[in-house]
Amino acid sequence: MILYIKNIFSLLIFFFLKMSLRKINNEENKNILFYNSEKIGDLMVSSMILENDELFPDEREIYFLIKEEYYTLFEKYNGKIKIITYNYKKYKWNLPYRISFLKKIRSFKIDGFYNL
Repeated sequence: MILYIKNIFSLLIFFFLKMSLRKINNEENKNILFYNSEKIGDLMVSSMILENDELFPDEREIYFLIKEEYYTLFEKYNGKIKIITYNYKKYKWNLPYRISFLKKIRSFKIDGFYNL
């Protein structure tokens, strides 16, 4: 009986998440998201991308996703790439934070995602 209740509860959560995180129309998506996962190679590639931000077309918005603890490395950047931070511990353990963060990312209408 407990297994049956757990399955029903899991199914309800699945449908709730599916409804709240619906796919956005791809015709409107033009933006690019780069993700930096804090490794030393990622930091080197990140600096090259940030130094050459003029090579990206103006009709696209470029976003750069990094952990909050590494924001100090990029806080003096003044270019056209928008830097987004997130709290990794909250993202990993806090479901409401994760859902709100993913909704925020989806609102940027991302067409391309690149994990550095």
